[in-house]
Amino acid sequence: MTSASTSNQKGRGTSRELIIDVSRAIIEDEGLEHLTIRRIAETINRTQPAVYQHFAGKDEILTAVVLEGFVALVERLLTMDQSGSIT
Repeated sequence: MTSASTSNQKGRGTSRELIIDVSRAIIEDEGLEHLTIRRIAETINRTQPAVYQHFAGKDEILTAVVLEGFVALVERLLTMDQSGSIT
């Protein structure tokens, strides 16, 4: 098993969240060119149609990954004080 499969199957509960987490890990570990619906399904031990129950396709998954990244960035910025230090 890759680090994408082992590190992301624990933690968050729903299949949608798992798909997002695994997709992010595949991108970080192997690069965007290796992110496919088939690869995601294999990593989370589901079928490709199961992935499509949550997302219309790869572009929608990428949008969710990016959105989560922006939300995390905004949350982090909101915890900074005026000097730029994280409080």
